[in-house]
Amino acid sequence: MKHHPASVADIQMEVPMAFVEGKRKDGSSWIPEFIVSLASDVCIGCGRCFKACTQGVLNLVEEEDDDDNTRMFMAVAKEGQCIGCKACAAACPKGCFEHAALSC
Repeated sequence: MKHHPASVADIQMEVPMAFVEGKRKDGSSWIPEFIVSLASDVCIGCGRCFKACTQGVLNLVEEEDDDDNTRMFMAVAKEGQCIGCKACAAACPKGCFEHAALSC
C-alpha cells in the first residue's frame, strides 16, 4: 500500500537558492552582482566610479558642515538601473562598494 501525503505541507523539498544568471559571448555563465551599499563616509569623491558606470546609477553629492567645509562624495541615485557589472567597484580606489548577486 502506498502512502500519500495528507497535504502539500507534508511534502518537504530542498530548493536551492537561484540567482540571476547571464551568459558571456563564449557561452560561459556569469552571475551579475548588484550594488548593495556604498560607504559614503569612506568615499573621497574622486569620480572614478561615476565615469566607469555606463548606466547613470551614481550621483555626486556636495555636503557642507557647520564650519562651511565642503565635502564631496558619491551616492547611489538610481539603484534599479544597476546592471551588475561591478565597473564602479573596479574603478574605486577606496573600496567603497559592496555588491551581491540577486536571488530569485
